[in-house]
Amino acid sequence: MSPTDRFKITTVPGYAPEVGRLVCAMDRARSRTLDAVKDLTQPQLDHLFDANANSIGALLTHIAAIETLHGILSLEKRMPTPDEMATWGAAFSLGDAARASIKGKPLEHYLDLLARTREALPEVTLVICE
Repeated sequence: MSPTDRFKITTVPGYAPEVGRLVCAMDRARSRTLDAVKDLTQPQLDHLFDANANSIGALLTHIAAIETLHGILSLEKRMPTPDEMATWGAAFSLGDAARASIKGKPLEHYLDLLARTREALPEVTLVICE
């Protein structure tokens, strides 16, 4: 792989061309995000740039919340239950609720959360673009 290939967006086989490129772009974004956080400490994950910022930990949890709620709405074709919204609401909305509740966890917590979220998506084949 050439140094620039990791930035190349390709069409993933099995999808319409536009959807395949979107799948590839999303896969690349996830890969780059995970690579960027791989050595962060818990204080770095909890850091708030200012009083209105979201921490990196909150943003990682937000990714898991978006994937979970997208799976519920689009793939399961239903509304989230009150329990699901209680679990994911702060991470989905971010802001004050996320700043108050999403902190104090090591990187492994967020990586596990992201992995479990992907595993829970119903009947979806997740691909890695080449």
